[in-house]
Amino acid sequence: NVLPEPEQSYITTRVIGDSGSSFVRTLIIQAGRNEGVQKGQTVLGDKGMIGRVIESGQRASRILLLTDVNSRVPVMVEGSNQKAILAGSNGDQPTLEHLPPDVLIEPGARVITSGHGGMFPQGLPVGQIISVNKGIVEVQLYSDPANASYVQIIEKPDDPNVRRSIDTLTSPQSPVSGF
Repeated sequence: NVLPEPEQSYITTRVIGDSGSSFVRTLIIQAGRNEGVQKGQTVLGDKGMIGRVIESGQRASRILLLTDVNSRVPVMVEGSNQKAILAGSNGDQPTLEHLPPDVLIEPGARVITSGHGGMFPQGLPVGQIISVNKGIVEVQLYSDPANASYVQIIEKPDDPNVRRSIDTLTSPQSPVSGF
């Protein structure tokens, strides 16, 4: 009697700006409430998750990137199934927090979303561990948010408020295999 995961659909849109600041890591995209973009939706780059929607206007939205110091995402290290929080640092590599002190984490291990808390779907690719040094675990993101030209927003399933304009590009294609 297990309920199947709902099919996901995507809103693909263009990045039209960034924060331009070393203290804030955000992007502005050319899609808003008119196209079905809502606060809290997950945003994917060409190879994996890059952030989430934090503001949605009528025709544009702001994305908080995983690298921003205010970003916190529940993740899991594949292989060990160790759960942690991916925390932005305003640098290029976010870190893993709330790991037990005795856990063995190896560089090269994949990091994916855990699905805990219900905000993000489980199993989205995030990045891989590049270093473990004195309890600090750094993660290299699969998608570089600084070079993103287009992004995909995962639509929330069965949301009656989702509206689309005719000219919005959408894609049922998996974000991991490209646009």
